[in-house]
Amino acid sequence: MMERAARVALSSLAGLGPVRFRKVLEVFGSAVGALEAGAEEIRERAGLPESLLEGLADASGRLDSIQEELATLDERGVRALIWEDEDYPRRLARISSAPPVLWWAGQADLNRVELAAAVVGSREATEEGCQEARQIGADLGRGGVAVVSGLAAGIDEAAHEGALEGGGVTVGVCGCGLLTALVQGRGGLAGRVREGGGLCSELAPTAPLLPQTLFARDRIIAGLADVVIVVEARAEGGAVHTAKCATEEGRPVMVVQVPATGNRQLLAEGAQAIHAGEDVVAAVREAVRQACGGDPAA
Repeated sequence: MMERAARVALSSLAGLGPVRFRKVLEVFGSAVGALEAGAEEIRERAGLPESLLEGLADASGRLDSIQEELATLDERGVRALIWEDEDYPRRLARISSAPPVLWWAGQADLNRVELAAAVVGSREATEEGCQEARQIGADLGRGGVAVVSGLAAGIDEAAHEGALEGGGVTVGVCGCGLLTALVQGRGGLAGRVREGGGLCSELAPTAPLLPQTLFARDRIIAGLADVVIVVEARAEGGAVHTAKCATEEGRPVMVVQVPATGNRQLLAEGAQAIHAGEDVVAAVREAVRQACGGDPAA
């Protein structure tokens, strides 16, 4: 428990992202070892800027209280997963910027799911786009493919609802803390997604929703999935950014062939088109097979 608390403490330092976090662990062997070493030694041995370590003493002094908080959160069904945990999502762990601490609430285990697809799109989607996202989510759910999305209005919400209607697993990636999402969730969607799969976030449980955190969570949506499906998107929107995150990690991107600006952009860049009425489960399986050489776990 002390190491887990130390990971949480370190992850609270502004600017200590996944790459620097791994460097600290490599140098000191553990988060506890880093906190015991102190700011000056971390700066010298791990090559971190002094400004990044200004809150280190405070973080180190909060270990006992963090352990108590973790125990209380665990009673509420909210866990802090670290890279070494068996139930830390393996797909996410393989990306270069996997969160050092992933807060999780829900019963689903994505490591036991054969395939997962992120279904994303605009908050200001058309009615037709939302209907398509709901149908895709339902088809994937019935076909045993987990649906990952971002809990936003529009396409995300429709995809989650469709997956639930199809009896499948769905996971919501929050751009705020999990407790914040459950309190402020749109029409109880966060609670339903938690019950039908799970919620996750790299942010502390009570963290607020901010524009920059929405942008950062796109890589997690893509990282949890074997393939990203863009239903209807703006050219500069989060769905296009999620697709680019997937491409950077070598994961296929599929795009519903509609005249939205983001869809046209992604198709022009080489994304695979999905046509209305197409067997989306079969298309996902084939796209992943081609990308992974026949092994989705590769």
